[in-house]
Amino acid sequence: MRLWFVVTSALVLAFSFNTARAERPYVPLEQRLSAEQLKATGLDQLAPGQLSLLNSLLKDERAAEVEAVRAEARRDNESDADKNREPIVSKIVGDFAGWSASTTFQLANGQTWRVVNTPDYYVPKSKTLANPAVSITPGLLGGWFLQVEGHSVRAKVKQAK
Repeated sequence: MRLWFVVTSALVLAFSFNTARAERPYVPLEQRLSAEQLKATGLDQLAPGQLSLLNSLLKDERAAEVEAVRAEARRDNESDADKNREPIVSKIVGDFAGWSASTTFQLANGQTWRVVNTPDYYVPKSKTLANPAVSITPGLLGGWFLQVEGHSVRAKVKQAK
């Protein structure tokens, strides 16, 4: 639970920081640059109308960039919400005797899942199960965990392609 809070807080803070940065008001060139910088760039030679037009163009470009960042953030949020993160319940095809690194499980629903980054787990031959029920549940940060009926340990898995 604490990890979830830390991760959520970090994401909210990062999003808030980017949004706050994007919402800064446009500052006209004559306020951003010193008199020496204006002279060195030749901007001091512009007529007031030309300088006003240049500031207007830069302000509009900035507004378009801010809107692009907001649109991308909305798309990211929508795509995360649309991902199917519902638990999967099926049966393993064949016998279950545990797993080791890279063990692959074929499920009755046609999906194939591979064990990743999980310590080996072996079941004694006397407790081997034929076609056991299995649930694959989403974890934090996009991971998935496989649990076989009658066993309390879980394996981190990734869908095989």
